[in-house]
Amino acid sequence: MDDLTVKLTDGALTRDLFPQDYDCLPADITNESRPLKFMAIESIKDRRFSTASDVWSYGVLLWELMSRCLQPYSDIGPENLVTHLENDHRLIQPTNCPDTLYKLMSMCWATSIDHRPSMNTLLRLMMDFYGQLARFI
Repeated sequence: MDDLTVKLTDGALTRDLFPQDYDCLPADITNESRPLKFMAIESIKDRRFSTASDVWSYGVLLWELMSRCLQPYSDIGPENLVTHLENDHRLIQPTNCPDTLYKLMSMCWATSIDHRPSMNTLLRLMMDFYGQLARFI
């Protein structure tokens, strides 16, 4: 852990622990279950995965933690998710989530991968946020 590398993974996909948490798109000929509601637009549409799509997923992870493990986009079906995201609809700010942290999450969900923060920028912003919290605790 000396190099500050963190790897997030979804072990549930390997054992079908939570099948209701994964969706297949109707037009998906592979019929693969994927955690669509955690995936970036370009990953869902074009199967393009990158550090920028990981940043998107990290923002959803933060939202899930701050919402006390609510299901993201629970009211949106998998067939409507891409359109919903393309129309700039994003997850709403969870109750009791600091504005600064929600702003950071929102940055992760920029439609353009070029407008999402890098992992290094996210680390810096999270450290700044932690420093702000430490002053109040």
